[in-house]
Amino acid sequence: MRKSLPILLALAFLGATSQPLLANAATKDPHHVMWTNKKGKAKCCNKGTKEKAEKCADRMRSKGVADVQVMNGKCSSM
Repeated sequence: MRKSLPILLALAFLGATSQPLLANAATKDPHHVMWTNKKGKAKCCNKGTKEKAEKCADRMRSKGVADVQVMNGKCSSM
C-alpha cells in the first residue's frame, strides 16, 4: 500500500492539472449569420468560428441575399 500511494498521488495531480489545459484548447468563438429572405423574414444560422461565419456571409452576399450580417454569440441568445 505504501509503494502505491506516491503513484496514486502523482496520477491525481496529473489528472487535476490536465483538465484546465484541455478546457482551454476546446474553447470556441461562436458567431452567427443573420439575413433576410425574399419574403422579408429574418433568418439566422450558427457557425463555430468568425472565419466560418464570414465565409458563409460572403457566399450569401455573392448570391444577392439581402441584409447579411455576422454577429457574436449564437442565434438562440438573440
